[in-house]
Amino acid sequence: MKEPSPDELITMSEAQRILGVSQVKMSKIVKEGVLRHWRNPLDARVKLVSRRHVEALKSMRTKAA
Repeated sequence: MKEPSPDELITMSEAQRILGVSQVKMSKIVKEGVLRHWRNPLDARVKLVSRRHVEALKSMRTKAA
């Protein structure tokens, strides 16, 4: 998987909002490896995910529903 550019990364909170899932569900998605995360270099407590991958997951979920 190609590394995303820094401007393509969003916080897990933003990804959670886009996907319309709870914080617990978002954590599960990342823990299970559905979405890969990166640490924010400015704040190691913050996990970042690829906006493109979040949008692709949203699209797959919409098609499955």
